[in-house]
Amino acid sequence: MSREDDPVEVWGRRIGRGLGLVAVGVLAWMLGAQLGLW
Repeated sequence: MSREDDPVEVWGRRIGRGLGLVAVGVLAWMLGAQLGLW
């Protein structure tokens, strides 16, 4: 079983990317609020 086939590795990567995407969205929203864009 290689690293790419490991289900924990696959789901860990998916969760990490999802959390990263959420974090970028929150930071962008906070920056926009700080600049008075919305």
